[in-house]
Amino acid sequence: MLECLSCVFVASAYRVVAVNERGMRARRAQGECKVLTGHELAGRWPTCRVCGRIVLIEGTVNRMEAALDGAGRSKAIEWLETWAARPKGSRLRKLADLQAALEDFANAPERLRLTELNYLRPGLWELKIGRVRLPFVAADCSGTQSSAGSYRRLVLPAHVPAVPAGSCCGRATHGFEKRSERTPRRELESAQAIGREDELR
Repeated sequence: MLECLSCVFVASAYRVVAVNERGMRARRAQGECKVLTGHELAGRWPTCRVCGRIVLIEGTVNRMEAALDGAGRSKAIEWLETWAARPKGSRLRKLADLQAALEDFANAPERLRLTELNYLRPGLWELKIGRVRLPFVAADCSGTQSSAGSYRRLVLPAHVPAVPAGSCCGRATHGFEKRSERTPRRELESAQAIGREDELR
């Protein structure tokens, strides 16, 4: 892992405390963590020892990896790095809140409400922070095998449909900021297309 996931999302100079919609203190920027620019992030993301995909976060319950498109690029990582490179004002707060949601996804998915994790289409979900969206698909990766030798199963909150059998992690397809009430169809189709391309790799 990175020294701390805050290195990607939160600048210690702001000492931001992310407070989610439940009113809980979710994260405080710690120590000497800095927001890294896309250039500085190159090569710093942890990768899965089995499939080679970037691991956004891994917790006691779930893992979130970054899906690869047909060209072998990770649109989710490109989007996150772009956001992390300019962490000012409301964007800094959104990044901190996204980090908190990812930590809940990884360690306590039952805490995520409908306003934070939503079902979109068969095999497609999204993490939601205000208008910020991080769509993800369910995937199978043997890199999620525990030290005890058993395989994880992707766990999502009870308010969304169950994940397909054999799915053991989430894979973020890309990220975007919603500009209208409904999620644009092109974003849904893009997420599904990246998910299909990733499955073929």
